Amino acid sequence: MKIQKVIEQLGYKRKEAEFYLASLQLGEAKISDLAVKLKIPRTSALMIAEKLQKDGLLSYYVKRLNKYWVAENPDTLMLKLNELEKTLKSALPELKALEKKTAVGKPTVKVYVGAQEIRLIFADIILSKHNVSAIVAWDELVKILGAKFVNDFTTNRVDHFLKIRLLTPLNDTTQKIKLADGKELRDTRFLSKTADALNTATYIYGNKVAIISLNETLSTGFLIEDIDVHNTMAVLFEELWKM
Repeated sequence: MKIQKVIEQLGYKRKEAEFYLASLQLGEAKISDLAVKLKIPRTSALMIAEKLQKDGLLSYYVKRLNKYWVAENPDTLMLKLNELEKTLKSALPELKALEKKTAVGKPTVKVYVGAQEIRLIFADIILSKHNVSAIVAWDELVKILGAKFVNDFTTNRVDHFLKIRLLTPLNDTTQKIKLADGKELRDTRFLSKTADALNTATYIYGNKVAIISLNETLSTGFLIEDIDVHNTMAVLFEELWKM
């Protein structure tokens, strides 16, 4: 992930992230210098600088009647993230109360488009605190989400003591995966050669079923929260598992 995108995910606009990075690179600079570097009007540069100053990411000093802007230590970004986390935690009880009022007993289907959104499904798996049954086209999943993310999910799952039963096509990659089953809280079984055409990942957990289309052009995930759908998929999984 590009460093600029990381800053944007903290709630900053693209130009604000670019401004902070430019200020870091220059060390100290007049507003006109930053405006030239970013190719924006001086007035726009000043507005961004003042906003970042309020957030504690930028400061200035005056020398010979000139104002010089200086980026604060990048550790300030971590402090901001911690503040956001504390704010969110304080709001969670109220958010969960709202969810209960609107969603109790009602089946829901959520759609996630693109790899970035699909990753939220895996966060939900961890938050559910339930063991998982999965039918996964492993190589295709890695192509869409990236090897690092898939490995990080495995580590996160193990850290939360969540076991997984995995059905996946037999190939060199999945054979290597099976060798690590013991330490990765996984039990892997292989589908027949006819499963090579599989291009989805299905996760069954809690009272939910996540079905992810691993299409490279437009990957899409469907998260279904419905006990009847879950139970049906669980029965189908058990039949495949026995076979």
